[in-house]
Amino acid sequence: SAANEQSQIDLDLGVKVPGLASAKLSLAIGEPAIVSPKAAVGTPGTIIRTAQTRLAIEISSEGMLALAGIKVRVPIYLEVAHAEAKLASIRCQGASNEGNVQVEAVPGVVELALGEVNTKAFANFGTTPRVSKATLVAAPLLGIDALAYVNASNMQPKTLTFTASDIRSDVIKTISTSDTLTSLQASLLKNLDLDVRLGPLSISSPKAIQMALSDTLSALTVPLDKILYNTLLTLGIRVGETDIRVTDARCMQSVLVQ
Repeated sequence: SAANEQSQIDLDLGVKVPGLASAKLSLAIGEPAIVSPKAAVGTPGTIIRTAQTRLAIEISSEGMLALAGIKVRVPIYLEVAHAEAKLASIRCQGASNEGNVQVEAVPGVVELALGEVNTKAFANFGTTPRVSKATLVAAPLLGIDALAYVNASNMQPKTLTFTASDIRSDVIKTISTSDTLTSLQASLLKNLDLDVRLGPLSISSPKAIQMALSDTLSALTVPLDKILYNTLLTLGIRVGETDIRVTDARCMQSVLVQ
């Protein structure tokens, strides 16, 4: 099963989508409410973070028509449905276990990067995989390396209040955001850090090459969006939502579990 923090699966999607020559996917799924550590006990200011699902997708295009059909390889890394919760305050009301708790929470749709990911850290949800510049084109006369990163989330945290009754009843509160993967991919293309290398025989100017690459990547956004959407739908992942629960609160000892 892929549904635990130590599991990772690799799939050749075998897609037959116009514009795509191949698509491969690596997937790691954390346990429900996976955090590092699994629970946080501390004073106001304590932060915990989820990273529920990680995907690394490598697609290759049928080629840049503007450059004699040179194929383009595009590795994409996603960290989906991550969120942060910070214990903001505990307000005591009489008994030591009758306090109200405020949690500042930020849901995230996705962290999306174009680049190579360190697969050794991929399934370890206690660390963040390093994403480095990837080689998109490796032709005899042309080489293109690129790196890009975007993060969609509610920039301002939302404050949730848990009463003593909520805590005793194990009430779960949900926050959400409405950003989409499609808008993220468009933002990703605008933030490309490109290195273009030409061989001894120049086949085009760097500007023309960048335009050809941009056109190719833009054409890939629709089929890539379909792959991502269908994959997440199959997994039952709620994009941009996170559930938060406080299990206990003491005037002398704060406890936050998400």
